[in-house]
Amino acid sequence: MNPPIPILQETTMTNKWTSLLLLLPLLLIVSPAWSAESRFEQPLPAGGSAVITLAASPLQTMTEVPFKIILTDSSGTAITDATISLDLYMPAMPMPPNEPKALWNNGAYHGLAIFTMAGEWGALMKIGRSGQKSVEVDFNLGVVRMK
Repeated sequence: MNPPIPILQETTMTNKWTSLLLLLPLLLIVSPAWSAESRFEQPLPAGGSAVITLAASPLQTMTEVPFKIILTDSSGTAITDATISLDLYMPAMPMPPNEPKALWNNGAYHGLAIFTMAGEWGALMKIGRSGQKSVEVDFNLGVVRMK
């Protein structure tokens, strides 16, 4: 059997590297879709649920973390007319106020959260609706890691 022709070997290697280099930008574009989220759900007192989804997992300190909140009533219908206030806190120690805004936009309430210290965090959500008593829902967000 004849040994391979060196030019063909070089061409094959060049094609492999070219293919890899062409795939790299695609992986960089698609990789955010693979990034993990942190999702927390609690029932509402009158039925339905409150769901907070933070666009990071694990959560890290001093990083702006986009979040979305979806509220549903007992029939599963989205609640679109609520006023939401969010109080991020550390159960183990007093903290300065950390109250990111959550505004309705494109099917959910959206905002940005920043966790200022490493440790266990919670979120107290206050939900107000016209003509109804305000509701509070408490979430355990788990441990936020140092950046």
